Amino acid sequence: MEEILDLLNIERWRGADHLRADADHNSRMVKSPVNLAPPGLSPIEIGVKFIEPISGGLIKAVLAEFVCFILFLFFTIGTICFGCHLPDINLAGQDSVVEVCALTAPRVLTIATAFGLSIFVLVYASASFSGGHLNPAITLGFLITKKVTLLRAVLYWAAQITGGIIGVAFVKAVDKVAFAVAKGGTNGLTALVDEGGGWLMETILTFALVFVVFAATDAARAENTAHLPVLAPMAIGFTVFICHLVAIPIDGCSINPARSFAAAVVYGKWNDMWIFWVGPFSGAIIAALTYELVFRPTRKMVRGPDGEMVLPTEQGPEVTAPVAKLPPYSGEAGLSMAHDVERQATTGDMKTSPRDYENGR
Repeated sequence: MEEILDLLNIERWRGADHLRADADHNSRMVKSPVNLAPPGLSPIEIGVKFIEPISGGLIKAVLAEFVCFILFLFFTIGTICFGCHLPDINLAGQDSVVEVCALTAPRVLTIATAFGLSIFVLVYASASFSGGHLNPAITLGFLITKKVTLLRAVLYWAAQITGGIIGVAFVKAVDKVAFAVAKGGTNGLTALVDEGGGWLMETILTFALVFVVFAATDAARAENTAHLPVLAPMAIGFTVFICHLVAIPIDGCSINPARSFAAAVVYGKWNDMWIFWVGPFSGAIIAALTYELVFRPTRKMVRGPDGEMVLPTEQGPEVTAPVAKLPPYSGEAGLSMAHDVERQATTGDMKTSPRDYENGR
């Protein structure tokens, strides 16, 4: 037992200089927090980073946004259009030519579910490649808080818009009649809501979505609540679901400019289009700034001598035992070696020697 404890606490009896050199040499080790600035301060990131190297990772990220957005709009716009064949929706009868596609309460629930579950699944699938934005408004929020570069944001926007157009075009290719009757799943205000009301609703709902995205994927918060990154796709999907329940009867619910733009391009209906760009972008900017300036943790917790998470002290540089990395959707590469050793110690499957662990193997 003592050998296992020594193994798990190996970093405590390694010097700070040795730790830094080893972490630089081997990227698999977690670099322990060193308190060089005021104790525990984590600077607020507001502004724009412009460029980054063109790499294989960036290309994969853009392709992930492109492919997943094709699937996203095929699933969701397809649900809107193909559902017109159901007997309780097609007022002309199940076996008749689709003429009227009624927006009933069950259909609102079906459409909202399709949007929410699609985002849940596709964010989960794409998060480890691109972060799973799948929404120009979310990309904008990450851009103005320096979480992505301007180059990456522009490429994501292009991938989202072109992927969306292709996804909607696939729906039209499958069923032109239902696509026409459902107006291509385009967004548009009802007669009783003015443009100001539509803009306000899109702003509020997109604020909610982007705020949840920031809160659920914040690495600083997730360090102390490891379940947060795991639940991020679910939280984001449920937020999209709720937003659609609220807004479908009013304007079809956008909260995603690429979704509205793609449907408008394929169907050819541009009514109120500015609302579905300005509203989501307004909400995204407000949400990103609100989270960064008000809610983002400004002190990072570190592991104390007894293994508990504590605030850093003011007494000079501090080196602590490594903590587990976060799952891929939080932007990290997976679990650390420390977590693996801890698991092996619990199960009795000790295949890693202290020397291997020290060398990051």
